[in-house]
Amino acid sequence: MLLTLVGHADDQGSRSYQLARAEQRLEAVFQALRRMGVAVRQLKRYPVGREKGNPGCNAPECRVSMRRVELIYRQ
Repeated sequence: MLLTLVGHADDQGSRSYQLARAEQRLEAVFQALRRMGVAVRQLKRYPVGREKGNPGCNAPECRVSMRRVELIYRQ
């Protein structure tokens, strides 16, 4: 089993800031999964910032949906 964690950020700030925020989200989810007993070798982390977000998303309500971690499961 492999679980890929994809961290997203909204469109606020510089690219490096967005990637840092995406990495913080990834770390929180990574640590939660580790506490649940998921082995490190089963987890892959991938911060993407805003490039996979909705370019027409300018409202605060929309930006909330951009700040997330996707979990992609593969056997």
